[in-house]
Formats: sequence, structure tokens, C-alpha cells
Amino acid sequence: MRSLALVLLRRFLFLPSQQLQSAQMNDTHVSHLTFYDHLSSNSLFSLECLLLYSLEHEPVTAVRQASIETITTLTNYSMQKGHLWPALFAQAVTMVKSQNAILRESAFGIFTGSQIRAMGMQIEDILFLLKSGLEDNESIDVSFWFTVSDHSVYSFVPILSSRSAFLLYVHPKTTF
Repeated sequence: MRSLALVLLRRFLFLPSQQLQSAQMNDTHVSHLTFYDHLSSNSLFSLECLLLYSLEHEPVTAVRQASIETITTLTNYSMQKGHLWPALFAQAVTMVKSQNAILRESAFGIFTGSQIRAMGMQIEDILFLLKSGLEDNESIDVSFWFTVSDHSVYSFVPILSSRSAFLLYVHPKTTF
């Protein structure tokens, strides 16, 4: 049920608001705004807090995956609108450092699916995070989440011009 609720939330938030207007309205004005665009800052903050809680505490795999998908969709749309979500980045960084493999998998799922950037981090800290994703010995899913998306490398380390150069720098045992 929680998984379905997250899917419906994601679809409802980004549904153009004109599609849910009353059929009685014959307004020719076309609105490209979604319901997300009509949220107050307090409502958006509450929604973000609930999603962060779900990301860190959800025990069911399918629901956790739905949380990741909802969070990444919300993050990407928010960033297009100029709204940053630093609390998400901070929580994802904390989760990468966790002893719990499920939390690390979820964090790299967020990094892979969204366009969050390394907000104010030093290059050494970014490289540590990326290296920990590549070298996770406990969970193959952590490495999978990390390597499944090339943009995760580029979004964190824009000064490194190629993926192979990055991999050689971070993971010298890599062969091409």
C-alpha cells in the first residue's frame, strides 16, 4: 500500500493541473503548471521531510525503491524550478558512510537517479564517496547503483574530463 501511495504521489504531483480541473470549465487558457508548482513552501518542506524519513527507515524493498523513484523525480523537477534540496544531499552522504548496506544502496540510488550535486564538498570528500561506491565489498548492489549511470560520475566531478580517467584515478585496478 505504501508503494502504491508513493507512485500515486509522484504521478499526482507532476500531473498538469489543467487535467484535473472541472469539466465545466471551458477556459481556453492552457496551463503548464503541475500540482507541485502550486504547493506552498511549508507543504513542500513537509513532503520533503516525509520522503527523507521514508528513504532512511523503510524496511520493505519495493517501498524503498518507490521512495527512491519519488525522491529522484521530485529532486529533478525541483532543480529545474531552481529549488535545491540540501537536506537530501546531506542525508545521502550520511547514508553512503553507513554500515548498513541497504542504506548505502539507497543513497547511490539517489545519486544515480537524480541530478543532485556535491553542494560545497571538497574534491577529496567527493572522491571518497565515489570510491566507496566502487569498492563496496559487502553489497554488489551498491557498486551496481553507482556504475549504472555515467552522469553520477560527471555530476560529482566535473573537473575530470573522462570516465576512464576518473576510474583510473579512484580505482587503479580497473582495466579497460
